[in-house]
Parts: sequence; C-alpha cells; structure tokens
Amino acid sequence: MAPSFSTAAFGGANNTYYRLIQPYISKSAASSGGGLFICPAAPKTINAAGNVIIDTSFGGVGWLGYAQNSQIGFNDVSKTLADVMDTVGTVIQADSNGVDASLYADTTASGAVQPLGNTLYRHKGGNEYSLVRLPAGRPQGPTNGIANANFFDGHVATLRLPTRLQVLTLGRD
Repeated sequence: MAPSFSTAAFGGANNTYYRLIQPYISKSAASSGGGLFICPAAPKTINAAGNVIIDTSFGGVGWLGYAQNSQIGFNDVSKTLADVMDTVGTVIQADSNGVDASLYADTTASGAVQPLGNTLYRHKGGNEYSLVRLPAGRPQGPTNGIANANFFDGHVATLRLPTRLQVLTLGRD
C-alpha cells in the first residue's frame, strides 16, 4: 500500500508519508523533515524552536513544500501500486503551498474544475500567490511559472498551467 498523507489514517501522524521516510534520512518520525520537505526556492524563516519553515504569505507558516496526490492515500483508503494504471502520467508529489500535505484539484465558486488547485507554480516567474486555489482575498499570482512533479514511474518533470486534471487520476488517460 502507498502511505497516506492523512494524519487520521493508519494510526495517526507518524504513519503519514512524510514521517514514514524519516528513518531513511536519519531523523526521528516526529522531526517532520527538519527542512527537507521545503522547496529551496520557497521563502524560508526559522521559528523560535529552530525549525526551518515556509513563509506562505497566507498569514501562516508551513514546513511542507511538496504534497502527495490525494488519490493515493486518504484516511484508511490507501491504494497499492497496482491501482495506478498510468504510472508515467500520474503525479505522486509536486510543489505545494506549504500548508497542505495532499495535492488535489479544486473547483471555483461556479463549480469549474481547476487542475491541481493547490500546486504552487513558483519557479521561473511564480511567487507565493502562484496557485489556482487561494485563500479569500488573496490576488492570483502569475501563472507563467512551473511546478516540479514526481511521477509514479520515478521520473521528474515540470507542470505548467493549464495542467491536465488527468495527472492526478490513477486510471489510463
């Protein structure tokens, strides 16, 4: 089974994907990466505890610069690799807004689907507002940027807006 991104799944926070890999980088599960999951291009700060965090410009801070595809591990419904029919065309992780552990599409007020709603297109001209999904009152950032993405087959590529929604789905597109 693929690890979950949800703290409600499989026994709590220490079983989320970003904590399960901690022993492989010589950290305890509770360390939450110590800056490893923060994109080098993200504006960073150090909090009072000495942890590297992202200034998300949303009035809060985070330590995840990347998020996992929400289709592969939500609560207790995790998928196996056999469930991913399009390993070349399905994103497993991509740049995110620093707050969310899951990567998902979103809809506008009119119901239109926005591909990769919380993917952050900060590279090559983007900024912290280069999201499709934004908190109320935040201006839309430039959409000429790109986001880095890891795919199930192991390759890494860039995503550009408009991004096809199919990169999140597990079936053959």
